[in-house]
Amino acid sequence: MSLTVFSDPIAINLQTTVSNQNGGLSKTFEKLSSGKRINRAADDAAGMAVSNELETRVRGEAQALQNVQDGLSMLNVVDGALLQISGMLQKIRELVVQAANDTYDSQKREYMADTINQYVSTINQIAEGAQFNGVPLLGESVGNNNTFLIQVGAGQGSQDVIDIGAVIQDATMKPVAPFNSGLPPFQFPGLFANLDANIFLVSNPALMTSRYLPAIDATLGELESRIAKVGAYTNRLEGVLNNIAVSRQNQLSAQSAIIDTDMAKTVSQLTQVQLKQQGAVGVYRNFQDNARQRMANLIQGLG
Repeated sequence: MSLTVFSDPIAINLQTTVSNQNGGLSKTFEKLSSGKRINRAADDAAGMAVSNELETRVRGEAQALQNVQDGLSMLNVVDGALLQISGMLQKIRELVVQAANDTYDSQKREYMADTINQYVSTINQIAEGAQFNGVPLLGESVGNNNTFLIQVGAGQGSQDVIDIGAVIQDATMKPVAPFNSGLPPFQFPGLFANLDANIFLVSNPALMTSRYLPAIDATLGELESRIAKVGAYTNRLEGVLNNIAVSRQNQLSAQSAIIDTDMAKTVSQLTQVQLKQQGAVGVYRNFQDNARQRMANLIQGLG
């Protein structure tokens, strides 16, 4: 005759139930502590795969947002520099108009030419100082490296071309020769290459205005055209920025719906699991106590 207590089928079933309840309790606590419904592939293999794919897009679009922000910052540098150059040219134009007045002699006009040269030097400094992240944007140092690709998406084929070459090229100016030197001042290479005025002082102020002012006005018009292109690029990138932000938010919402824990539902499940565990443990302990008592009574009866 054999006596079995803890290997009794009822005891084994109770042990299995308690073990399962403990495992369920552990998983529920994990979901609450991590805030995620899926912590491993075993929780939901398909959901994990979709979540990982969404995570890739979300992180790629986060970097794309930064890329576009950098592109906008770069355009702001170009825009600010061109506006300053435009302001300098306006001052040069004012001096030319002033010098055209016949109340000034040649010496006074040379003073004006010296002032213009200072403005020209300032324009060159502005152009050479326009850089972003160490990359020259204006001036002679730009060379042919004036086209920028902005990665505006999470994957391949998501690039936007910012052609700085269409905005400026070599925005520098040669010094202005004195009004009475007979040399050809206002020679503009690069951006202003087609605006070489080849102007030299003549005694007739009317000829001065007819030669200087058209060149300066043409230069200002060209600058305004380039500034407008910068504005157009900026508006385009701002639109791209908003589109990426909306897309990323939608991706995050989709990922959250798949992987995040429903806290209210999980807390309710936790309460249920705890009650079941407590009930299973209580039944198992009662079974153990009763089994021990029966065994003790049996041994006592045999004695």
